[in-house]
Amino acid sequence: MSKFLFFISILLVSTVLVLAQAKEKPVAYLFDEFGVIRDAEVKIKTTRLREKLRQTAWSEKPDSAYLMFFYEEKKTPSLKIRNIVRDTLFENCRDCLGFSPQITFVEIGNSKEQKVQFWIVPFGADRPNPEVKTLDSLAYPAIWFAAINDPNKPDWEILPQEAKAGEVILSKRNELGILSNFAATPFELYGKRYASVEGFWQMMLYPEMGPEDFRARQSAVQYKLTREQVAQMTGFEAKSAGTLAEENMKTLGIDWCSFEGKKFPYRSATPGEHYRLIVAAMRAKLEQNPDVKRILLATGDLILKPDHHGEENPPPEWKYYDIWMQIRKELTADKRK
Repeated sequence: MSKFLFFISILLVSTVLVLAQAKEKPVAYLFDEFGVIRDAEVKIKTTRLREKLRQTAWSEKPDSAYLMFFYEEKKTPSLKIRNIVRDTLFENCRDCLGFSPQITFVEIGNSKEQKVQFWIVPFGADRPNPEVKTLDSLAYPAIWFAAINDPNKPDWEILPQEAKAGEVILSKRNELGILSNFAATPFELYGKRYASVEGFWQMMLYPEMGPEDFRARQSAVQYKLTREQVAQMTGFEAKSAGTLAEENMKTLGIDWCSFEGKKFPYRSATPGEHYRLIVAAMRAKLEQNPDVKRILLATGDLILKPDHHGEENPPPEWKYYDIWMQIRKELTADKRK
């Protein structure tokens, strides 16, 4: 009997240790919320937020913050409260560079109430997407169009508030970013697994296995990454890998990429093999990642626009937003049938 109890004890301890070691993905949480209050109270609440951010500001995994300012559609949004929050956060801020890049100001109009929300976003957590009570029956989340006030905005970015009537920016700052080629949305295609559409895209610029690939036999260039490594990349990491490969293409004087041993033009004015492969990858991403399909359908009849400035007259596969609209059209047609 004692041996049995000893075994049970060991089993329980092992289970507890396994559960303790299991790390669930962190989630954003509402740190504070308030309506129209006195200036002094706004300052007190903002000071608490500042102290909270200081706790992880200089760590390897700092918290970030999203500050949501809701205002009514027919009222001009008051800048006073936002300025108090900003000035309090950065008052005498000799050391605030540790957390200032992780603070994003968001303005949300067309709300039934005027209020402020302070959201804490732990490292690795998704950005907040709070429910918004709007004045009308808009079917789209207000945060898709919320104004972003970010002093560190990169030059390439198009912010959500720049969308015109009937449009929406596929911004990486909210859930629509899942439709970006950069998004970590793994999928399988033709028997191989890829971490993102961007990884699949840039992989084709790298030499394939075997000495028969022209790119692998040229001493004038060096590929510091393998094709397989690039296939498992996402986001700007994959984009940077592609930039290096494009430099090699210029050096070698070639304008083609390859897939499964077949060469084809990398850029073409009309849809070709490269376009067909990118569309196939996007369809696989949609079919194997339920959130992609859900969010795409949620965009309804909105015109999808990119979140970055691109070149004039790009090849058709560069227009991922147009491809998504075509796929969305097919999905809604099938749904009606």
